[in-house]
Amino acid sequence: MIRLKTTDNCTGKTISQMALPQVLSSQDIQTACEGLLPLSNKTLKAITHESPNLLVFPDCIENTEDRIQDRPVIICDMPLAKEFQAQVLTISTGNIAGYIGLPSDREGEETLLKITSRFAQDTANYIEENDYFLYYLLEKVFSVNLFDLKDLSQKGQFDFLVFLFPYYLKKALSRGLFKTYTLYKKNDMHIRGQIDTARHIKENTPFRGNIACNIRERTADNYLTQLIRHTIEVIKARSYGPQILSCDKLTKDAVGYIVQSTPLYKNGERSNIIKENLKLIKHPFFTDYAALQKLCLAILRRQKVNYGADSKKIYGILFDMAWLWEEYLAGLLKKQGFKHPQNKKGSGWLYLFENARTAKTDNNYSRIYPDFYKPDECVLDAKYKKITDGKIAREDLYQLITYMHVMKISTGGIIYPLKESEHTTENNKTYTLKGYGGTIHTFGLKVPLTAATQEDFAQKMRKSEEELLKKIAEVYLS
Repeated sequence: MIRLKTTDNCTGKTISQMALPQVLSSQDIQTACEGLLPLSNKTLKAITHESPNLLVFPDCIENTEDRIQDRPVIICDMPLAKEFQAQVLTISTGNIAGYIGLPSDREGEETLLKITSRFAQDTANYIEENDYFLYYLLEKVFSVNLFDLKDLSQKGQFDFLVFLFPYYLKKALSRGLFKTYTLYKKNDMHIRGQIDTARHIKENTPFRGNIACNIRERTADNYLTQLIRHTIEVIKARSYGPQILSCDKLTKDAVGYIVQSTPLYKNGERSNIIKENLKLIKHPFFTDYAALQKLCLAILRRQKVNYGADSKKIYGILFDMAWLWEEYLAGLLKKQGFKHPQNKKGSGWLYLFENARTAKTDNNYSRIYPDFYKPDECVLDAKYKKITDGKIAREDLYQLITYMHVMKISTGGIIYPLKESEHTTENNKTYTLKGYGGTIHTFGLKVPLTAATQEDFAQKMRKSEEELLKKIAEVYLS
């Protein structure tokens, strides 16, 4: 297997520079190039449509405000002055982290591209995990205490799928328990439904008092809840499984609810249950269940993040780092009373025009979704992409000014992550607007790069968070 490693928001690396820890031969570089080129400039939406084995989080990529579905996962660049050579091909990335598996026609020469966050500590080992920043965001957003899983961290492995299960289970059950009509084949003394004459003669000759009947009932004990139950049992069998399934009260209650609703569960039926769930749910009301269904299938196939490796299609798991960053900040800023409109859920929006309720305009045209705001005090925008020396991109600046003007708020700011070595006074700037006035601030959250362990990283991050909240409060309270 050819293993390549890079970071998000990488401006360009050759295949040789991404190859860790091994040194690739010319043939290996050519093979990796052939696998990567078909991905170049192809949007995430197109790739996920063609490759069902590629899991993307969040699952509703079409509704994210940064329109990540329309952006390429990677960009391959070849210098115009040179003839095509795999050795000089450079790969650039955006706000995406995770794993992408690229099967090859050559047996045993599969390419696995690993994209860490740009805040991962440098290591020459492909397998060793030092991406504490990504783990920390996942812990905060998905409510799983990863730092308590000592045995997992020591092995240097990270089964993303299992840790995401509680989040998607709770999200799906918020819609209510999934129920559908199920056919039961009974053979007892109680006559219900339609008598199955052929089966009755076969099973009840000589007659012993039982009647073979077929009953169709709407029940919660169906193919999908059985799939969820099998997934729970698989996770429970792992050394860290009980911790994940009881990470909080809501998760513990959700797991108990599924167990209680599946009295017909049988461990030996797992293969049949998987086959019944290969066709994903299409009903729009149960979109959250479709995401959970896909996740459960991946877990039950017991192939971790590279599930689907036997397939000839692209597989893996990808995270929208911009979404993770925004959701992480939502939990952090909630402590200071900031509101967080959510574009994906279509809630908390504000109108751009005074007569928007009565004007015949498209909702997407007349609604705005500032990331965070306190009425009459402050509006903040979350940005994960690189910001150098506190210089805000023009389009981001115009967006923030629009929010401030429409909401009649004089204080605005951009919150972004930066490495602790880059954290200087130049990164926290204040700009004063002309015209109606107002101030725009840049707030850099210092991400530690010298942590010895995950627990050490968490302690340093908490200190950075306190500093950030203090600076924000000083700005809008002054």
